[in-house]
Amino acid sequence: MGLSPRRDSRKTAAIRNTLSVLVAVALSYIAFCLYLYLRQESMLFHPQGISDTRLAEIKKHFPGSLFYLKMKDGTVLQGFDLNKGHNRPLVFYFGGNSVEASRILPILTRLTDFHVIMTNYRGFGKSGGSPSEISMYSDALEVFDHFCATYPHRPKEVFLIGRSLGSAVATWVASRRKVTAVVLITPFDSVEMLARHAYPWVPVSWLLKYKFDVVDIAKNVDTPLLVLLADHDSTVPKADSMNLIRSWKGTVRTETLPGTEHGTIMDYPGITAKIRDFFNNWAHINRHRQTAN
Repeated sequence: MGLSPRRDSRKTAAIRNTLSVLVAVALSYIAFCLYLYLRQESMLFHPQGISDTRLAEIKKHFPGSLFYLKMKDGTVLQGFDLNKGHNRPLVFYFGGNSVEASRILPILTRLTDFHVIMTNYRGFGKSGGSPSEISMYSDALEVFDHFCATYPHRPKEVFLIGRSLGSAVATWVASRRKVTAVVLITPFDSVEMLARHAYPWVPVSWLLKYKFDVVDIAKNVDTPLLVLLADHDSTVPKADSMNLIRSWKGTVRTETLPGTEHGTIMDYPGITAKIRDFFNNWAHINRHRQTAN
């Protein structure tokens, strides 16, 4: 016997409802993926401006530190030049994705034995343009080359500091320029891996415009490295940092700073001393090698 007309209509209605639910779920999933694709710049980069009042305070407390530098494409970057002196080793600092460079001034000025340069990424501070992976890499190399060229002779020692997203930028520079040593603070392996942790059910490799694949870059870097990790980092899993450390071609020393988190690690009381001691050690080793040669 066949199904009664009433039972058959119920079955058809149930199938239609199920299909409607599946279609709605599929459309919602596609819409969410599209949202992530279109919004990834704002989710990855968080440009922070700087007020004229803040700049006036900086000019007062850090006289002569403010600079503006035009890139090859005409975009003007704004940054800070600290502890000037062509007899001092040169240090370049590359910050995170949501920190305007002047917030780090009190910390980096403690590196009194070093000439320190830090530049606001495009869209940050008073820098023009909008941030992107390519512009961060190319701007970093231009800034590096510009300040090295201001020395009567190329500085004997050049160091890099990369913090969070800036660890990708510092690694990029180290892969393309000769530097003495590098410090990476709360580094990661790639933005793709971080995105996979956050959205494990989304095909992030297809959606991402910016990969920041630090692991791939680090395979070409044999510079000595100090990695400073946060004790409790909810932004960058320790496994991701370890992926980078394992891929680094040069010697690596790793320290975990007790009581710190991803967003507070720069407030650790001894962080400047750790960076200074590491750089001074490799400056001494570098000078000894030059003398021996």
